[in-house]
Amino acid sequence: MPRVPRLLGMVLGAILCLAPPAALAVLIDRFGVNLPHTDQWELVPLMQKQDHAGFSLTDFFAQHGEQRIVFPRLLMLALAPLTNWNIRVELFVNFLLAAAIFLILVRLLADTLSALGRWLMVPAACASLMIFSPVQWENLLWGWAISWFLPLLTFLIAVTALAKWPEDRPAWPAVLIAVAAAVLSQYSLFHGTLTWISCIPILIVRKYLRKFIGVWVLAGVAFTALYLYGRHPSHWEGFYASPHSLVRDPRMAFEYLSYYLGRPVLDLDPSFWVGTMLVVLFILSTILLLVVRRDRLESGVIWFSIGCYALLTAVMTMLGRLKLGLGNAGASRYTTIGILLMLSTAALISLLLASSRAGSSLRVVAVTGVWLVLGAAFLADYPSEVASMRQAYVQRLDSKQCLLRVTSADDPCLTLAYPDKHVAFRRSLYLKDMGWGGLTRAP
Repeated sequence: MPRVPRLLGMVLGAILCLAPPAALAVLIDRFGVNLPHTDQWELVPLMQKQDHAGFSLTDFFAQHGEQRIVFPRLLMLALAPLTNWNIRVELFVNFLLAAAIFLILVRLLADTLSALGRWLMVPAACASLMIFSPVQWENLLWGWAISWFLPLLTFLIAVTALAKWPEDRPAWPAVLIAVAAAVLSQYSLFHGTLTWISCIPILIVRKYLRKFIGVWVLAGVAFTALYLYGRHPSHWEGFYASPHSLVRDPRMAFEYLSYYLGRPVLDLDPSFWVGTMLVVLFILSTILLLVVRRDRLESGVIWFSIGCYALLTAVMTMLGRLKLGLGNAGASRYTTIGILLMLSTAALISLLLASSRAGSSLRVVAVTGVWLVLGAAFLADYPSEVASMRQAYVQRLDSKQCLLRVTSADDPCLTLAYPDKHVAFRRSLYLKDMGWGGLTRAP
């Protein structure tokens, strides 16, 4: 008889975990438009070059703004001829990358909160709701966001390899896997460079990995030096905050970070209390782990590293985009990082609660309560984010109609697709000739 409630719990947990990705897949299918958007147009010159002279390593290593997106370029250019550059395929590649991220995080949660037993389904279901939330609509409707999801996935692979490799096996394969994942992350987006920094606490805490700290640091320095070799300033660097301005007036930087990190659950005018509270809770839970529950340090350091990655990414974005104003901090594409800090903070708090001296029932109530509060916040924001997806869909359909009918580079509607209408016109002609990107010539 006890098996019946357990089986029902497993079925209910599976339904709760699968409902958010299923709903999100429907939304992507409904609002995804087969049309290049903003940065995606920068792939067209590479496609044209492939037609004439072919690629070189330099083409993939070349900067895009201040980034080197080697592996996302490879993936997108590999998909293009297979799908006639159907952007909707890229959207579902992003969805699959998000699903892989979820599987890694929920596996880490299961290890951290194994004491919850069947109640583990509550954190797992809430994590699913967070990761598959439409709050990330800008990335979910943008094929170029492969360069957001891929580095995050490979960072988590590096964390998992270092944190979960069995101690009864040689350690060098774990380090080798982590180094390969860190390189892939770094050469997908510059934020991936933070993988080298964020994984160091794991190497320190896991004693049998400490002898590899020097190897890890040397690898990080070498690949970062290669990344920076020949790098030239981009126009985005004109928005960088100067150290003098930050010292003179730190308030703007504080507000940017707070809004950036709290935006996943508060789609309002710049509001700073959520992000501030999140950072305070992350720091306090880390201190408590170090002081009170050092016996759980090996479990907690995983989430500390993940949270550090999110925090450092937020700081890096703030330094590079502060001059664009607070509105930039609330961009949907940045919520992917805010969600990561929320997850890691909730995991640290849950670890402390689950290992407290309170009764088992009280511990379960406290831990599930933490996750239910987070899940409710994301659920409350769901309708407004779906509305944003619908608005983006309408705008891109307008852009597509313009590109399908336009006959002159002087047509002002071209700026809906790309800031430079002459560039948009020339590149759209190429796509029409190829029948790619959802564009075809009128019969």
